[in-house]
Amino acid sequence: PPQEPSVACRSNTYPKGFYCSWHQQHPTYVPTSFEVDVQHNQRSLEVQKDPDHKNRCHFRFPEVFSTTPYKVNVTAVNALAK
Repeated sequence: PPQEPSVACRSNTYPKGFYCSWHQQHPTYVPTSFEVDVQHNQRSLEVQKDPDHKNRCHFRFPEVFSTTPYKVNVTAVNALAK
C-alpha cells in the first residue's frame, strides 16, 4: 500500500491563495492517484488541480489573516490500498 506522502504548502500568489505539492518518499511502482481535501473553519475549500503538475493543487484564501489554521489532507490511492 502507498505510504503517507510528504506535503508542503506555499503562497506565491499572496494574498490571493496558496498551493500545496506532495511526493511519495518511497515509490510503490504502482500507478497512484491522490485525493486532496482542505478545510478551514469547518468548511471545505475548492481544490484546483494543477494542469501541468499532477502532484500540485491550488486554493484561494477565503480569509487571508485568519487565526484558524488551514488543514490539508493528501491521501495516496492505488490498487493495493488507500
